Amino acid sequence: MRIEPFADFEHIWRVEGFDKEYQKLFAKSKQEYVSCLEELYRNLAMLDSGDVSDRKTFEKIENNLYAIRSNRRRVNPRVLYTAVLNDGRYILLLPFAEKSKTDYEEGKRRARAQIRALLGGKCHDT
Repeated sequence: MRIEPFADFEHIWRVEGFDKEYQKLFAKSKQEYVSCLEELYRNLAMLDSGDVSDRKTFEKIENNLYAIRSNRRRVNPRVLYTAVLNDGRYILLLPFAEKSKTDYEEGKRRARAQIRALLGGKCHDT
């Protein structure tokens, strides 16, 4: 798994392919994609500065796994991230659309696998 810095942010990194996966959530509406992307950037700026006090936006899911929630109703995007490397970086793992509880469970399952890869030394900085 490759991780790369997220442009415009000092402490935000992402797994390779994150952008493409996020854009796929909005395949039916470019306007909604642009609007949600702007909201994501605002939320990432707060995360980058360490301001995660807004509990409606930033949620601890479990040990080393967190979510950025959106206020959008139609797609209901979520971004799972971690700080598991303990080096000051937040790593965006995956976006998904939460339509049901099973979507969240599947997202958590995939994120845990990515965290195991990060901890197992199977990630490469670019």
